[in-house]
Amino acid sequence: MASAAVAFATPAKKAIETVSAFKAPLLDRVLAHPEDPERRNVVLDLGAASQATLDRLSSSRPCRIEIADLFNFGGLPELERIASSEEQNFDSIGQFLPPASDEPLDLVFFWDLPNYLSLQALTLFIDYLSRRAAPGCRVHMLVAYSKREMPEMPARYVPGLDGNLIQTLVSNELVQAPRYSPEDIGTALGNFRYERGVLLANGMQEFVYAWPGVPGAKRPY
Repeated sequence: MASAAVAFATPAKKAIETVSAFKAPLLDRVLAHPEDPERRNVVLDLGAASQATLDRLSSSRPCRIEIADLFNFGGLPELERIASSEEQNFDSIGQFLPPASDEPLDLVFFWDLPNYLSLQALTLFIDYLSRRAAPGCRVHMLVAYSKREMPEMPARYVPGLDGNLIQTLVSNELVQAPRYSPEDIGTALGNFRYERGVLLANGMQEFVYAWPGVPGAKRPY
């Protein structure tokens, strides 16, 4: 049975929603095929709580799910502030995440949040999370790539049927996409190693990276 922990704060206001769907084969594989279906997994979801995600995860493995909802709870601008600060209070990043258990992380869902962070902030956040990464911990993300523009705010994502991922946008406004290259993402991910990448029909790159080492290993410089 899955258990869930949530970081609480005041969520952002929502507007009119636009819903679409696209195939996300790497996500479907991660959800359906854990490396060890008998072992309890600890999952950090940086997006909003989704019953469909909880159901998919708990149907394939015993798990604990930590839900952060980083965008709606104001974590993105705070990560930028910390990353740009001269002192960079590393441990203050934890205030945007659910209370950590003693168990290391086996899976992290970033969704499209990397597009809304500078590479400096993304690198800092990855370094923080890597302190809890179990050997084999996977990071899944969606990176704007082939299109010059992207939605002005991160979307909500819910797994659907037949490998589809349901995307809900709260605004139709567009902004310039950073269009990070695979090399940019690989550098930001540090000790996480590239496992798979797919260019999706909507122009996004779907990536899975995996942690090869022990929890707390430091980024090589």
